[in-house]
Amino acid sequence: MIDASEPFAVRILGALGFFAAFAAVTAAVVARRSPLKRFDERFMAALARRRTDRVDAVAGPLSVLATQEPLTVQGMIAFVMIIVTIGGNAPLHFAVAAVGSGLLSELVKRTVARPRPAGPHLIRWIRGFSYPSGDLLTASAIYLTIALIVSPHLAGGAASAVLFTIVTTLLGLLAACHVYTGVHYPSDVLGGALLGAGWALLVSAWFA
Repeated sequence: MIDASEPFAVRILGALGFFAAFAAVTAAVVARRSPLKRFDERFMAALARRRTDRVDAVAGPLSVLATQEPLTVQGMIAFVMIIVTIGGNAPLHFAVAAVGSGLLSELVKRTVARPRPAGPHLIRWIRGFSYPSGDLLTASAIYLTIALIVSPHLAGGAASAVLFTIVTTLLGLLAACHVYTGVHYPSDVLGGALLGAGWALLVSAWFA
């Protein structure tokens, strides 16, 4: 876990690590035949047979919280709160991370052009390419950037640890819900989270 008070070099190394992991996942996704793609397909087929109405009723609405429209609203609220409570270059830091994550998502999606899983989809209105999950990419970039900005203003390392644990847990829950709803393969949400985390650390290093 990387605290926002640590040196520039640590954040750069962390970002490079996430980018390297993202590159490895992407290489497996674009390969014509790979164990990861076979795992994705078998996992989604098995999941489709095990869905229940009770879990659907929870996972569907929760997954919607990490789609682009709610994330945009969350980002705008966070941006205003950062302006009011922290100020300085923190609002610009957050804006670069948030807007850049959206641009990265579109660039990689168009490059890889992976179709979405065949379905069924609980979130029926989601369209476009599947890899990486743009929602997880943006959520990871936004939530981790908020944690990196807020962490130095908390009292003690324990509070920062709790904050980053909450963010990581929330992202994991949203990733699981996106896969459960059928709109993404497991590698889609993994790739999105890795790229979003790397981008958040890279931007954080720039503004350190």
